[in-house]
Amino acid sequence: MNWIRLIYLTVSLVGLTACESSILDIYPANVITVGENVCVLIAAEENEFLNGIQIVEAGQEKEAWRKYFDYQTTKDPIRLYPDRCVPDFGYAWQTGKAYSFLTETFYRDKEKVGGRNFTATFTLYRVDGKLMATRI
Repeated sequence: MNWIRLIYLTVSLVGLTACESSILDIYPANVITVGENVCVLIAAEENEFLNGIQIVEAGQEKEAWRKYFDYQTTKDPIRLYPDRCVPDFGYAWQTGKAYSFLTETFYRDKEKVGGRNFTATFTLYRVDGKLMATRI
């Protein structure tokens, strides 16, 4: 009986570790400014689409701004590209604040399942009136 418990516990821990590892893979995103706009760039792959974004202002974690899509029923999902900004849907950025921008993706490809998560943490400021962003 003890052997069965030991085997069960071992298999459970291995399974949880493998599952947690795939869930917690978070890739870095880049952030730049283009004029007065914040532009978050990710290393999007072919057939990778936007599942959702979350923007959190430092110190305001309970008031995160989120926009998610139902990837299973979305007829016209937003395609992501490595050389285009992830849409921020008009979020009102403020100079002098620090932010975390999480991008969740999904694949619409028979060979790939699931998706990936990207994050950028940065602060916004001005130099000679020009909007700038620096990763934290």
